[in-house]
Amino acid sequence: MNSFPPKRSYNKLPVWIVEDHHHVVHHIYRAIASRHLPLNNIRLVHLDSHPDLLIPVNMPADTVFNKEKLLNELSIENWIMPMVYAGHLCCVVWLHPYWAQQIREGEHTFNVGRDSSTTTIRLTSTDNYFLSDGLYVCDEQLENSKPLRLNIVRVNPVKPSPGSFPGHDTERDSVAHLAKKARTVLSEDGEPSSVTTPTLLPAEGSNLQGELSNCTDFGDEDEGSTSYVVGRLTSFLSETDPYILDIDLDFFSCKNPFKEIYTQEEYSILKELYYFREPSVGVDQGELEECVDRRIHQLEDLEAAFADLLEDDGEQTVTQWASKPGQSKLYSTDYSLDNSVLYGKMNKHVFISPTGFQFEGKKSFT
Repeated sequence: MNSFPPKRSYNKLPVWIVEDHHHVVHHIYRAIASRHLPLNNIRLVHLDSHPDLLIPVNMPADTVFNKEKLLNELSIENWIMPMVYAGHLCCVVWLHPYWAQQIREGEHTFNVGRDSSTTTIRLTSTDNYFLSDGLYVCDEQLENSKPLRLNIVRVNPVKPSPGSFPGHDTERDSVAHLAKKARTVLSEDGEPSSVTTPTLLPAEGSNLQGELSNCTDFGDEDEGSTSYVVGRLTSFLSETDPYILDIDLDFFSCKNPFKEIYTQEEYSILKELYYFREPSVGVDQGELEECVDRRIHQLEDLEAAFADLLEDDGEQTVTQWASKPGQSKLYSTDYSLDNSVLYGKMNKHVFISPTGFQFEGKKSFT
């Protein structure tokens, strides 16, 4: 006899809109509790300019079994992996625009579990995205581990078809149209239709026309084309699989807030301070662990340095921290002006943690 209650279905598919991305977890958990989603083996289709696949660094793993405590611990960059460890999610596909390249393209399979030495959530992926946050441990160190199938799929902008924009030269205006904001066309009954205008935001200093010539959907089988993306999705998502469609609007347009908050000099200093020294290809277990340890110490030192400098940014404090390996840039700004401005901005807009420097909880990319 089946002891599980029958699955329920919505009369109308619900759409939940939230301001902060991690607030979707509340609605996901409600759907699980009401049996509209199963407890386990849910797929997540995640459209975003950011992976959001980090982990609350110091959160005990067992927090995932206390919903209210968990919701208080989550932030916009780390809400997915705790649901993997809890057993709810088994597959995640990150559909990303061409400018977002935080994780290697392709399929990644690894385990997410409880680190036996720290009781926090850690994982076995050796991608630099996770290594640079100090989240990697070997499989033998994990308890209660869950396998995760992670697919990283680039979505290219689609070239407008002839006649899509009456009164305009399609060839001449294709770049201009792609750079505009997304528009959703409403049908007569007020429901959104499938007609949208894609948006792009290339990296600063890049050649937009050149970027588009390399990634526009000219061929049905090209990587990043519509048919390619659909093929990748159907390779692990069937019609009967339970899944969540998650769309962050910065999938369509996104910029690096640090370049507006800081001057070019300040931004360059931060990049150098938080520089991650990647491991060589094919390194052994010992070298991976050494890489993670080195990164954790680097980030902890920076966290402590900025905490001290916010209390006292006198020359003695700056000189003391700048003498440490990799932190000479703390003293390289114009001390009489830039340091106080830099630390003040850091205090207002950025928190320092073992995840590097972040803007209101979301990790920046260059």
